[in-house]
Amino acid sequence: IDQCTSTFLSEVIDMTLSGKMQSPLFLIHIGTGKTGTTSVQRFFLKHRDQCRQNRLDYFGLHLDLCDLQLDFPWLHTGQAFLFQQLNDSDAREQLSLALDTYFQRNQCIDCAFWSFEAIYQRPQVYIPVLMQLKDRFGINIKPFAFVRNHVSFLVSAYKQWGIKHKTGSGPVLPFQEWVEQNNALLSYGQKLKHWDDAFGENFLLFNYDACVDVVSDVLGLLPGDLGKNLAKVHQGGAFHSTPPDHVLSLYALFNNRSESPVLPEAMGELLRRYPKLRNNHPPLVSAEDLFPDTESAAFIAGQKLLRFDSALINAMLRSRSQPMLELAASVIEPSQFQSDYALQSTLLSMLLTIVEEQDHRIKLLEERLEAEFSP
Repeated sequence: IDQCTSTFLSEVIDMTLSGKMQSPLFLIHIGTGKTGTTSVQRFFLKHRDQCRQNRLDYFGLHLDLCDLQLDFPWLHTGQAFLFQQLNDSDAREQLSLALDTYFQRNQCIDCAFWSFEAIYQRPQVYIPVLMQLKDRFGINIKPFAFVRNHVSFLVSAYKQWGIKHKTGSGPVLPFQEWVEQNNALLSYGQKLKHWDDAFGENFLLFNYDACVDVVSDVLGLLPGDLGKNLAKVHQGGAFHSTPPDHVLSLYALFNNRSESPVLPEAMGELLRRYPKLRNNHPPLVSAEDLFPDTESAAFIAGQKLLRFDSALINAMLRSRSQPMLELAASVIEPSQFQSDYALQSTLLSMLLTIVEEQDHRIKLLEERLEAEFSP
């Protein structure tokens, strides 16, 4: 018998004799998105070793940290979306096998923890599997979720799944149109009701708007001293996955070129290569303010700022028998930019020209290197 099993059996005997036998706890963070889920996942991933030392096993996003050695592509890190593409029947069958395999192999843990914000969206898949798991292994399963008011949720969800991670086909949609097309996703209360009906008081629900620190709240759900031990390494704060508006606009421009859905990693690679894109980029003033016409320039000069100065200069010119300055006679050549759109599109075209020229030079350099080093 290996050390883990031996220790487990010894403790089972001790707890049975003392009347303290307890079922292992399986905490499942089922969502919802945009309620601090990334902060929770990053904390448990960073402190996974300390979790294991305290007999808590973190599953990762979608069991990718469980080392199940099953031939399911969605078990690999970063491939959870492949599970979402399975039909309900195949998804239930594969998930059931994966969870059964895990709990058959791991009997030394006091608590298992799984955090994936999309779980709540498919109650027809996850709930039957979890109910079977509960009956088969006698596990105490407690799903929990955070919810937020729909106004802030709509905006945050649009930025995440309408722009940064373009989940639909075609161009990036305007806010209102995106909301209308994703009503099922945004009506999360109807999905959560299935979990409430299935698990009753074991389904825990928290108001995200009233939370000071989501990670601390999750640590408070852990049994015994587990939460207290991990709280010692929690430094507070939250990870904000929504980028600032200027970077989000770049995501929109980048993703708008693709007819297919686009994962955030596509643009993320560009941001990693060119980190200065994240720097502050103050917006340019409007075309009207940047390129004034004759009328506005004459008005400002004559009526607001330089009226006295013009009169002073004209007095000196008059004393020298020189023609006086006449603001009305001033003519400014009209700007080619008659709108902000014209200015912005011209600037984008110029930047694209730079990119194309750089690309041409890179290709020439690659051809020279290939010619020089090819056998």
